[in-house]
Amino acid sequence: LASQVLARLRTEHGISLSFRTIFEAPTVERLAAIVEGSADDLDVPQPERPSIERSFETREAPLSVAQERIWLLEEMDPSQELVHNLPAAWRLEGAVDIDLLQRAVDEIARRHSTLRTHLVRAGNTVVQRTESSVDLPIEAIDIRSAPEQDRESELAGLMSERTQERFDLYEMPLLRT
Repeated sequence: LASQVLARLRTEHGISLSFRTIFEAPTVERLAAIVEGSADDLDVPQPERPSIERSFETREAPLSVAQERIWLLEEMDPSQELVHNLPAAWRLEGAVDIDLLQRAVDEIARRHSTLRTHLVRAGNTVVQRTESSVDLPIEAIDIRSAPEQDRESELAGLMSERTQERFDLYEMPLLRT
């Protein structure tokens, strides 16, 4: 890892540091200070970095290695579909404003293109398509009407049911809220 850092500093910024310098800087903050000092001392122009612009348009791109792996595993053995289901739950206490929570989820989906991405067949290949928007309706389940002693088991049963629901990689959304 140290050699990768040194090589990248040299090729991208024109800064040459020794391995010793890397290991004498115990934190990223200290290493950054050394690098900044080296750049100032060498009067090395910093390369222009293009900004990454957000895109809210529908677009297609090749699959990443991880996406290709998941797709290939599911194509070879459809029974593996649940392997990629990563359930999570949060216990909310007190009053919950569902409308506000829904707006927060919608904003997160708007900002994070991975939450708006699914697979599509394009001729003989499969690509990822990022949609301009996605609906992620919150499914609120109120178990307060159940007897208190039964609530935990009812919640566990609901969680078990939800984790068995499959995701179709070709259909949006690939997330449930």
